Amino acid sequence: MKIPALTGTVVLMMLFFASCGNLVNDELLNDRETVPPGLTGDGFGTILDGNFSTSGKVLVRSTGSEGYFLSATIKDENDKDNIWLSYINNIAERKWSARLQNSGTDDRLSRIEVIDNDNILLFADRYYSSETNPDIVIVKVNSSSGIVWQRCIGSEEKNLVYGTLLTSDGGFLLTGITVIEKTETDPGVFKPYVLRIDKYGNILWKKDYKKFYNIARPAEIISLGNDEYLISGTVTDPENSNINGFYCTIDGSLQTGGKIKKTRYIKLEDANISMLGCISTGENITSVIAVKSDTSDEFSILSMNKKNLKLVSRKSYYFSDFHLQGAVINVKNDSFLLAGMIKYLKGKGIYTIRFGMDGSIKELQTKYYDASGYKFITPGFSKIDEDSNVTFISRLDNPGVSKYLFIDRFRTFSSLKSSQSKVVVVIDDGTEEIDTGIDGEDVDVEDEESIIEEKADPGLFFKRY
Repeated sequence: MKIPALTGTVVLMMLFFASCGNLVNDELLNDRETVPPGLTGDGFGTILDGNFSTSGKVLVRSTGSEGYFLSATIKDENDKDNIWLSYINNIAERKWSARLQNSGTDDRLSRIEVIDNDNILLFADRYYSSETNPDIVIVKVNSSSGIVWQRCIGSEEKNLVYGTLLTSDGGFLLTGITVIEKTETDPGVFKPYVLRIDKYGNILWKKDYKKFYNIARPAEIISLGNDEYLISGTVTDPENSNINGFYCTIDGSLQTGGKIKKTRYIKLEDANISMLGCISTGENITSVIAVKSDTSDEFSILSMNKKNLKLVSRKSYYFSDFHLQGAVINVKNDSFLLAGMIKYLKGKGIYTIRFGMDGSIKELQTKYYDASGYKFITPGFSKIDEDSNVTFISRLDNPGVSKYLFIDRFRTFSSLKSSQSKVVVVIDDGTEEIDTGIDGEDVDVEDEESIIEEKADPGLFFKRY
């Protein structure tokens, strides 16, 4: 696939010429020396021991200046998946941990939302031992008193949660899919839904959205202000099986909750699109997508008009050694950070790239780890408010032994530079103005009352240790 160019477009290629030793990027630390695990400094690395499950996500979220909530899925004595929650301070000291356990089900962590230093919302996919379709478990936890309330919601169909967002009234929005299984007469359908839930866990309104392509997966929901929200995700085009992006703006108010305002597809003729994150910026939306074709992998930064969801500009970057599975974090007024994992064959480690809201690159940093055999599987980055530190957690998988979690933090710089690992950064400023290569198409989508409803009490017990 030809890499699109715009006026001012930058193509940035990363080439690795040398293997990496233990914490090669020592310039990430103030004293230029490796900080031992658990000690203070600009960076730390801590391994958390436990029989962590390979199911569910691994997530870390900052509480601000105090510390971090960590959450994952962990195996119990009956080999069932339970929700695991822990709190660590800013120097990686674990203050407490807990299991949220129901011995009869497999509960696999999906999302977390930090309310404040003491309160957190946990979202999990609940699987049953029978062939019953999975439900969604939502739990509000207080660090001292345990479970404040818990809900199980679902239907006779398969329901999964993908995106969550806290609202100004103390409640939250929830988006995901209801999967209508394929039958002899009807094809399978992935119907996006959005629910608005109050601070006590009660459903205020619920909507399903139909007339998308059969397979639609919402990935994220963000606020556009004035009780208007943007849902972004992907759809599978039935004509060529390409993965396209979609954007949908809805009225999220209590009076007309879930009413569609605008829905639009974006697509590339010869590539698949993954949605990595959206940011509301003035009159526009800054959106980060991963574009993958037979000949190229790249990140694209899109600017779109909020009202009509039409593309204003696109800048694309090619990174030969980065996985296109990053997360948008650390959003500022004029910039945001994209963080992800380096490809395994190029060295175990992570990258962070700070972009301006116009898509220009402000800084790029990498960090590498030794050949200890750890395998980075699922990164989960903290959406922190600090200017200088990035915190992440990954599942580590050592064959034949227990599953571990690894948490690390490192300092980023304010200028683009190559590192001691001999990463060479080549910047080519394009000047030719051509078509962005992305087509847009308005979508005819209807809403209807969702079939999701509250079900039996989840029956979770909070076991702190």
